[in-house]
Amino acid sequence: QNCYRTIIETITNDPNIHGHYYGAIYSQAMAPYVCALRNGQKTGQLGIIVKEIGSLIVRLHDKRKVSSPRHRSTVRQRIVEDYMPIISSSVWGTESNDPVWKAFFAEEC
Repeated sequence: QNCYRTIIETITNDPNIHGHYYGAIYSQAMAPYVCALRNGQKTGQLGIIVKEIGSLIVRLHDKRKVSSPRHRSTVRQRIVEDYMPIISSSVWGTESNDPVWKAFFAEEC
C-alpha cells in the first residue's frame, strides 16, 4: 500500500513528468488485471486500481495538453494497446465509458 501511494504521489506532484511515465504506469496497472481475468481469478481490487490510475493520468493529461501538444502521443506510446479493448469492456463497460480510451485512442474531432 505504501509503495502504491508513493507512486501515485510521485506522478501527481511532478508537473514536468514525461508522458511516457503516465502510459507506462497505466500499462503496469492493466497487466495484472488482464492476467487475473484470463486465468479466472478475482479482479475486483485490480479493477479499482486500473480505474484509479486511468482516471489520474487523464486528469493530469488534461492539465498538460495545452502546454504540451505532444503529450497525448507520448502517453499513448507506452500504453499496451492490445490490452485496451479488454480493459475498456471489462473495467469501464465500453470504450465510450473509458476515459483513457477517449483521451488517448479515440479519433480527435
